[in-house]
Parts: sequence; structure tokens; C-alpha cells
Amino acid sequence: MKTKNIITQTDGYKFLNNSNLQNVSNVYSYFESRSGAKYPTTVFCGLQYFLKEYLEGVVVTQEKIDWAKIVAKNYLGSEHDFNEKMWKTIVDEYSGKLPITIKAVPEGAEIPESNVIMTIQLSVDDERLSGLPNHLETLLTNVWACCTTATKSKYIKRIIKSYWGNTAETFDGVLFTYHDFGMRSSKSPEAAAICGFGHLTNFLGTDTVSAWELAHDYYNEDPADISYSVWASEHNYMMYKGRDGESEVLKEIFYNRPTGIVSIVSDTFNIYNFVENLIGKEFHDIVMNRKGRTVIRPDSVTPQHDTQAKITLWILESLWKNFGGIVNNRGYKVLDTHVRVLYGDSISEDSIKDILETAKVNGFSAENLVFGCGSYLLDQHNRDTQRFTYKSSAMRINGTWRGIFKSPLGSNKKSKKGRMKLVMTKEGYQTFTEFDCGYLEAKDELLEVFRNGEITKQYTLTEIRERAKI
Repeated sequence: MKTKNIITQTDGYKFLNNSNLQNVSNVYSYFESRSGAKYPTTVFCGLQYFLKEYLEGVVVTQEKIDWAKIVAKNYLGSEHDFNEKMWKTIVDEYSGKLPITIKAVPEGAEIPESNVIMTIQLSVDDERLSGLPNHLETLLTNVWACCTTATKSKYIKRIIKSYWGNTAETFDGVLFTYHDFGMRSSKSPEAAAICGFGHLTNFLGTDTVSAWELAHDYYNEDPADISYSVWASEHNYMMYKGRDGESEVLKEIFYNRPTGIVSIVSDTFNIYNFVENLIGKEFHDIVMNRKGRTVIRPDSVTPQHDTQAKITLWILESLWKNFGGIVNNRGYKVLDTHVRVLYGDSISEDSIKDILETAKVNGFSAENLVFGCGSYLLDQHNRDTQRFTYKSSAMRINGTWRGIFKSPLGSNKKSKKGRMKLVMTKEGYQTFTEFDCGYLEAKDELLEVFRNGEITKQYTLTEIRERAKI
């Protein structure tokens, strides 16, 4: 039995006002990223998690109804506004499974703003259930977080690939250049997992373990193919022997890890001494003789180098001086394979551009650099970033489907009217409503993913990644 109660997983006003609509036997709603979003396209993903976690199977029971009545009584002071009839109907006549049908664009697809992404309606005409699609709006809208992270991650991937295209010989390694450090910045473990999964549609590096587990548990992904991390030091470890003991800590690290990638935070005390003297001189031969790579990880700027780009460039120049490398066929310097640089503090699209551009102008290839991103990636956005909305657009009233919409005065929130299809045209994805010419014969790119409590279409992370490729 599902532990979460779908009856109470909604906004208060929907919980209180989910009564049946008079003479309405079916309701059709849709989900979209409205025009004016930060990014002109949206990567759709994450719905399968919500279907499996909240909607699949028997999700309405008498026990859950009884609890919802207690909530209603104490929330409202009475049970009068609680739609017990609807939930009892689902238990008694639909075996506790939700009689709804959900269609959605395939996960991983990138859809231009102001186009339908998902639709929901009752699978049967039943006036007693007309409040159900509106009740589910809150939960299904929550997919915005995964979609927004995936979208942000993909646009950053475009930035990184553009610099690799200009300064590197191949794109090998790009999928490891933007690493998720955001779990501690997320609002909850579930939020970290959901948003972290969105990032994994574009990249292979993450420190958000719950995102790895979500990909395995909800997207049937092979554990060997989900994502990867490396051994990394943190400030607690680097400072446990004090300022004068930093060299001793490095000895421990290299002794215990003679192979593989190690990522070492480098500014616990004096980053100049760490990079130039400890790594560049004292441990130079150890670094060069390791069967692996040592990644220098600055975590802050300095008064002398007061931007991320400036301190990163200084590190690149120090490592080039002490470890050398090659000049590739595009004319850019590539550090010896034993060393690389990762910047992971307060990283954003703008700072990534600044670091990559500074490196390029000074002759360094983008392949020398990796970025770790925390709160900006998983947490610094909201539903309005992509202007997501879920609205009803059609109702079956007295046996006839009618288009409905809202059109507020002085607002850009006018909603779509009627049932709709997402159609691939010569110009790309376009939304056709039932009032448009060509609607009936148009092929709908929205696929059924859920019907009557059962998931009818599933994806693996591998499939989603293939669809999300640039």
C-alpha cells in the first residue's frame, strides 16, 4: 500500500473545493511552459517518478478516506466540503485505482515554450469524479522542478560544448565537465533526487546519491550506466592536522590512493602555497607517477585574484609551468593528463562563461576544466522560471465537449482552449487544438503513459539521455 495519501497531496483550496462540477462528466487539462520563460525551450522529464511514487496501483482506500475526513474536520471545522462521494466511488467502483488517462511528450524531449507537454482527463465519463483532474493538478505540476533542472543543465551543456568545439580536438569527456554538488543545498532529500535526476539527463557526474537511486529505482536503469563520482577531499579532512600539517594530509591521500582520480580542495589555507609549492614541487613526482589524475579544486577567490576566472587562470598557468602538457591541433594548451582543475563554488551560467572565455583568451583549452555546481543547479529556480502552468481547457457538459479558457485583463496568462495535440511540423513542435484546421488528421506526439492506475509507457535513463542529446 502506498504510504502517501493522494487525497491530501494537494493544495488546501483544491482539497477543500474538489466537489463535483454540475452536469460535468469529464474534464480535460493540460500542462505547458508559457511564453516568457527564462529558456525558450523546456526539457521534459521526471513524470515517471511521480506516476510510480504517487499514482500507480491502488492509491485510494477507506483508511485514507477516513484520515482525509479527519484532516477536513480539523482543517475546516466540519466535513461538509470534503468530497467523500468521489473518493468512495473510486474505492467501490474502480478498486481504489485512479480512473484517469495521462498523455505526455516522451521524457527527454525538448519542447518550445507555449506548447502542450502533458494532458490529463478522466478515462470514463462520470459526473461523480469531475473534481479529480483538478485535484491532481498540484501533484502533477510538481514535475516542474525536474524539468527546470534538466533544462538549465542542458543550456549549460551547450555553453560548455561550444568552448570545447572551439578549443578541443574532440568532445570526449564533455559529459563529465559539469558535476552536481547540490544535494546539501536542496530543500529536502526528495527534492535533491528529483532535480538531480534532471541533471543526469545531460551529464554523467553527480554527488547527489539520491538522484542515482531514483534513476535506478524509478527508471529501471542499469547501475553501471547511471552516473559516477570520484574520491574527493573536503575542508574537514584538509584541516584536521592544522596549517602546518597540510603536507602530511597530502601524503596520506596519495599513499592511500595510488591510482584513479582524486579531487583535492586546495584553498583550506593558502592556495598559492598549495598549488605552486606542495602540488607543483614537493609532490610533483608523486602526481606524475600516479596511475590516475589529480584534480585541483579551488573553492574561493583571493584578494589578489578576485574572480573565479582569475584564480582559475592562475592555477592553469601554475600547473602548465610545473607539469607542462601539449598544444593541440587547434592551438590551445592542454595540461598533462595527470592534472586538471575543477571550480565548484558559486558556479552559474555566467561564471562558467567567464572562466571558459578567460581560459580561451589566454590559450588554454576548455578540456582542462571541470565545474561543480550546487545550489544554482538544483535549487535556485522556481515554477515561474519556465512559467509552468496546468489548466483545464475542455469539459464534457451535458454529454458534449466544450472548450474553456481563461483570459485575464492586462495579463499574459491567457490559457489554451479545447483538447489538443502536440504536432511535429516543418517548423518544429506546434500545438493544435480541436478548433484548428488539420487537428483531426494530425499525428499527436503526446503518448499515453498512464491509464486507470497503470503505467502504460516507461522509459530508462539511457533512452531519455539519447533523446536529450544536443
